[in-house]
Amino acid sequence: MAMVQPWREITPENRKVIFCMSSFVGTHTIMSHPNIREWLIGKLTLANFVGVYSLISAATLLPALHTYVIRTKNTGPMIPLIEQNQDLCFKIGVLFKLLAIQFIPLFQTGTQPAEVGLTSTAKQERSSQPVRGVMKITRHPLFWMFNFFGLGLILTNGTYSDLYFNAFLLSEGVFGALHQDYRHRQSEKLDAKFFENTTWYPNVFNIRSALQDISWDRLFAEVAITTFGILYFTGKLQFSNFKQKN
Repeated sequence: MAMVQPWREITPENRKVIFCMSSFVGTHTIMSHPNIREWLIGKLTLANFVGVYSLISAATLLPALHTYVIRTKNTGPMIPLIEQNQDLCFKIGVLFKLLAIQFIPLFQTGTQPAEVGLTSTAKQERSSQPVRGVMKITRHPLFWMFNFFGLGLILTNGTYSDLYFNAFLLSEGVFGALHQDYRHRQSEKLDAKFFENTTWYPNVFNIRSALQDISWDRLFAEVAITTFGILYFTGKLQFSNFKQKN
């Protein structure tokens, strides 16, 4: 059996994904650097900076996402290690996807101290308040949602095309969280207690405590999303079959 050499089989669509995702991660990181961010805000004002930042992010991420979902997802040669362990990798991948969607109803249950638009004084005051909700699990819920979902897609689909897109998603999730911590410590001067009382990684031992801060409607949403995720990610619920029956 010939050895697969994926770098020789990269399609134009995959090249587009790689170029756009590397541009997304690169510009996102550069524009978020404390010195560059402060310089740009001084030139553009905060509102214009946020607008330019969002525009560049959309211009680099959306073409990659569109190409991946429509053209390259689950196509091409499989990663050998995953191909040899498809059943196990699929089960682990579904678990990662389920972990990812758990963050959706939890986002608003914790207070992010460094929201865009807040003054430095407001950020420092907010970071000194007791940690609540999802922040008890991790101070980077959005980044970890990216990490878990990216891992889930790689493991359940198992192709190099999925790796090309989701590897950048993972790098943004990991290094983006680390870079955000650096920025918050250096330029935002957040209260040291915020970092002492929260973790960079998901602390599963704090889930029970975090759930105590969740209202009944969000808890219901959590159960509903989990149920939907189990049915959808395991193939029990397929919209194509539903359309055919109707």
